[in-house]
Amino acid sequence: MRIFSFAVQITANTCPRDQALVYKTEHGREPSAEPRAPIVLTLVKERPALLRRYCVRKSCQLKHICWWAMVHRQDLNAWKLGKPEVPDGGEKAARIERLLQLDVKART
Repeated sequence: MRIFSFAVQITANTCPRDQALVYKTEHGREPSAEPRAPIVLTLVKERPALLRRYCVRKSCQLKHICWWAMVHRQDLNAWKLGKPEVPDGGEKAARIERLLQLDVKART
């Protein structure tokens, strides 16, 4: 019954400020109110070195990068070589760049 009355208070905007709900992501963290940091596109000639540095720093393999960025291995290779299958402004390229530059994983 208490939950129902709290829900009624929320919908009626009579909920006290100290009881305001805090929305959390599925991992229990509060979502950031700040916009995402802008991603600087990596030059095609620097991409293989960036992948190697990330693998050494995180002691991982390319299959882990594919998993974390939610891309297929062929998409990662197409991004690395600058092929048009994975355009620089696309979502796949953005997930790869976000992972390699900011260490933001799309999947854990």
